[in-house]
Parts: sequence; structure tokens; C-alpha cells
Amino acid sequence: MAILELTNEENPKLRVSVNNSINYKTKSGEIKKRKPETALLDVIDEAGKVAGMNKGPVLLSVSVSGEYQNYFVNKDNNNTIILKPAANPNDKENYVYINPIDKQNANGYFYVINTKTPAGKKLIDGLDLNVVNNPGNDLSSEYLKVRVTISNDEIKTNLIKQGANNIVILSKDGYRFDAIKQQQA
Repeated sequence: MAILELTNEENPKLRVSVNNSINYKTKSGEIKKRKPETALLDVIDEAGKVAGMNKGPVLLSVSVSGEYQNYFVNKDNNNTIILKPAANPNDKENYVYINPIDKQNANGYFYVINTKTPAGKKLIDGLDLNVVNNPGNDLSSEYLKVRVTISNDEIKTNLIKQGANNIVILSKDGYRFDAIKQQQA
């Protein structure tokens, strides 16, 4: 499942909710920072799951060395996620491969970005962060400059009709709307 919401633009897009935070909380409540590459892998994994639902093209936009790079997200039959440059999807030299690695002594797999290719290395080496300083707190919040969207006019049109306080729950079986829970002040 994935959560979709509309972006705040004149012509809104369907944004996939992803965790782009560098900061995380341990089980003991301590705030720590993960590597930007690890955060990006979580975002790409979620984008790959959405692409695997076959509900429309999925686009990953990530800031690399001060410029946004746009990639179509594709998943092959071997669960490899392939990021294809949106400007030229046939430019195989600039594909970024995210390879599944079987977990030892467990079912399933985890992903690694293939940094042996120039495109993969460039992506990882140039990741940009958005740093938010919190007044009265020594620890700043850091986020990847990244966005995942899906193109599906039917879902978008229906979500606009539902109104601003709604989201979409997307799965392989279809989608449904859900109201956003407002926090009490």
C-alpha cells in the first residue's frame, strides 16, 4: 500500500508519501542520523513498490549537486529497480540500478544502489539535504530534497473532487479515499 496526496501547486500532482528524513528515533528514544544513502534507499524502495502496482508512471525527483534530476522508476522481474533519466529514458549509460540482495538467514531482500556505475556513484555522492534548524534545540532536522509522484489522471481527478482533506490509499487491487485526521489544538 501507498499513501497519495495532492501537491500544493496550481496544477497539482499526485505525490507519494515517503520518509525522506535523515533523523530517526531509536527504541530508547534517542535521536540519531542515518546516512543520506540509506534514506534514499527507503524512498526508492517505496517508489519501486508503487511502480510495481502498475497504476501509472512513477517519477523520482532528487536534488543532486544543486540540480533536480528526474527519473522514471521501473521494477523488473528480478526485483531490480531501475531509475531511467526522464530527459532521455533510453540513455542506458545514465541508468541507476538498485539491486536486491537476499537477506542471510531470513526471507526477503534489501536494496543497495549500484555505485560501480558512474550514474549510481554520481547520485550518491551529490545528494542534497534540506536542513531545518529548530529553535531551542541543538539538533537540526535534515531531509533529502526528493519527491515521488505518480501520474494517474483518474485518481487525480477523483481526489480533487473529494477535497483538500483527503488522501488516497493505493494498492495493487485499486484505490480508496480516506479523510485526513485533523489534530486537535
